[in-house]
Amino acid sequence: MVPDEGSEALRDLVRAREAAKQDQTRARHRLSKFLLRSGQRPPIGVKPWTRPYLIWVAQLRFTQIAQESTRVRQGRGAIPPYCRNQWRKRLPILT
Repeated sequence: MVPDEGSEALRDLVRAREAAKQDQTRARHRLSKFLLRSGQRPPIGVKPWTRPYLIWVAQLRFTQIAQESTRVRQGRGAIPPYCRNQWRKRLPILT
């Protein structure tokens, strides 16, 4: 059976979503490992990738320019685009 155009388009959409989720997972791992290497731990009771966690990450500041740049860049990749648009004004990590 050869899939029709609609079925093939839906399959492409599913593949694209899976790839995007994999990219997001990798970005989250990169950010969390960077924070661990730099000795940053979230406050007790703050679960990863919740709103309080993202606010905590946004409020972190590093004295080294390279580390600060890494925090900002890794943070952007770890947060899905629809959240970036929604939280842009509230989370400085996204600007």
